Amino acid sequence: MTDMAPSSFFDPTNSPGRSPAAAEVVAALEAIADAERAVGMAAYMRDQFEFFGIAATPRKEAVKEIIAKRSLDWDFVFALWVHPKRECQYVAVDHLRRQKLTIADLGQLQELVETKSWWDTVDHLAKCAGTALVP
Repeated sequence: MTDMAPSSFFDPTNSPGRSPAAAEVVAALEAIADAERAVGMAAYMRDQFEFFGIAATPRKEAVKEIIAKRSLDWDFVFALWVHPKRECQYVAVDHLRRQKLTIADLGQLQELVETKSWWDTVDHLAKCAGTALVP
């Protein structure tokens, strides 16, 4: 685990395969993917992102044990962030919302907000940033 984000988390070496926990998340989500539902989810988000087709409750259930045992892990977050399926970004945000972030984490949050930005993640990342500012 590192305290700082990679210099560019778009580096192909920073993929879910580089984070065993991120690879576990992807496998868990692939196991319950619904291609038909994914089409509707993508359309709802104006085709900005690809989806596995998993609603929030089953997604959270599928990965709860993986993220429950993790302390703040930026490698895990960034590995999920680069995955093309939007549910991976949702899991990254779920992980961050379980953590006690500090001012030192604001740079990484900014990088996430500026990448793959859309209302569905930015609103939650803003909440994470707000908690980082509270002593």
